[in-house]
Amino acid sequence: MKVGIIGSGIIGLSTAFLIKENHSNVEILIQSDKKNVMVTSYGAAGIFRPDPKLLPGSEYDQDQFNDFIRWCNAGREQYWKLATSWNSSNTGVYFHPTYQLSEYNEFDRPFISKLCGKTVFLDEEERDDTYCYTGKESVILGGFREHLPPVLKRPTTDDDIRVSPESTKDILQRIDSTWHGGLGNSPIVEEWTGLRPFRPSIKLEIEWYQPEITCEPLPIIHNYGHGSMGVALSWGTAIDTLKLFEDVVKSSPNIHT
Repeated sequence: MKVGIIGSGIIGLSTAFLIKENHSNVEILIQSDKKNVMVTSYGAAGIFRPDPKLLPGSEYDQDQFNDFIRWCNAGREQYWKLATSWNSSNTGVYFHPTYQLSEYNEFDRPFISKLCGKTVFLDEEERDDTYCYTGKESVILGGFREHLPPVLKRPTTDDDIRVSPESTKDILQRIDSTWHGGLGNSPIVEEWTGLRPFRPSIKLEIEWYQPEITCEPLPIIHNYGHGSMGVALSWGTAIDTLKLFEDVVKSSPNIHT
């Protein structure tokens, strides 16, 4: 059996890994219009920080919110297992203290603190788009957001992902005003920008497609629309995708591709 996966970011790779791990006889083909450094997952900070406020849709019912919590818990368990394993350095998953400077009151505690970790309240002006994540050999400084029109109204262009010197300067200035010590004057190893496609809601469902050249319909499992929470929700939605895949195989055993 062959399975095609469109997308080579954290969502596609998590799904491919789970299917292959549970069905070793399946041949998986991963197709992507972008490679390596052009994939959004390459440039993302890669942190586990789910927050229902970041959900693409503005109106979620209780069932959808319950799915969100379930996906968060699945991701937390998986990343915790990797971070505490002997293979942590190879997978690049590890624990690290993180400081997010925001202004919250005790009734508006950050969502991540409900899942894990400890929250310390600081008397600072909110800076949601400014962050500094340390790695083994460098640090990641950010960030920058620019909302673009829907692709159906205006397709994206190379200019949309071109590094802006003005944006880089703005990030470094915000870093210097937040963390003292001259971090904003450190040598720049790499500059990167990318696109985060948002949709009205996370789409995770089966669609049956009828090709013109064959008589048998083909199942398509949609799993996209995670917005800026790909890392946090990738494992949980991959588990659901695996279940949908297994349901298709059980209900239609004659499907060969």
